[in-house]
This record gives sequence, C-alpha cells and structure tokens, in this order.
Amino acid sequence: MPQSTIASSEGLPEKKKQKSNKDDGEDLGRHPEGDRVLANSITFMRDAMMSREMSYAIAEGDAGRVYEVMKVCLLHFHARP
Repeated sequence: MPQSTIASSEGLPEKKKQKSNKDDGEDLGRHPEGDRVLANSITFMRDAMMSREMSYAIAEGDAGRVYEVMKVCLLHFHARP
C-alpha cells in the first residue's frame, strides 16, 4: 500500500505563539481602546483654534463671529464627561 503524500504535523516544530500585550495596554504606548495621545493632540488643536478664533473675533468687535464660536464651544464642552 503506498504511503500518503499528505504531510502530517507530526515531527514538525511547533510555532511559538507571540505574547500579546493587548490586555495591559503597554504595547509600544498604544492604548487598548485606541490612540489616546493622538486623540488628546487633536482635541488640543481644535480647542486652540477655537480660542484663537474667539480672540480675533473679540479684537475685531465681530459679535456674530463670537456668537458662532460660542455655539461650537458650548457643544464641545457640554459633550465632555
């Protein structure tokens, strides 16, 4: 009877499983729920732009622009925990 040509896994070295650091969040500075540093940077830049826009609008005496910036700021501050 001829031998089977299908290779079996017997005799082959087992592949080592790499340790996953997903649970502890220490994998190269990544947070398990996302990139927290990037999120904080984006939030800071958005808030800085709103602050600068508000400053320019106040300096120019443009009440309509101040009101529009205030509406956006109120929505952002209300949504934060």
